Amino acid sequence: MNLRSITLATDKANHLVWGFVLALAVATLATRMGYPRAAAPAGATAALLAGLAKEAWDWWANRRAAARGEAPPHSVEVGDLAATLWGGLAMWAAVAWVGVGRG
Repeated sequence: MNLRSITLATDKANHLVWGFVLALAVATLATRMGYPRAAAPAGATAALLAGLAKEAWDWWANRRAAARGEAPPHSVEVGDLAATLWGGLAMWAAVAWVGVGRG
């Protein structure tokens, strides 16, 4: 397997990174509030909801642009949602790997 041939589009990489960052922020907040065992699932759920919200916003912006006779400003892709969710799941896996929240 040639790992150098694996690529990720910039847009998908951005979704992945922001999903991870959001999930980490939510997990940190949940832990500080006294819910360490719920932190990782809450973070991943937040990434999923943020991905859904972002794609819904893009869809709505495209509809408004079409109503004005303009080109759609955004793409609406399941891949963007999946990349955002994968960022949240990566954070969850990282938390599970280091053993945070087992107390």
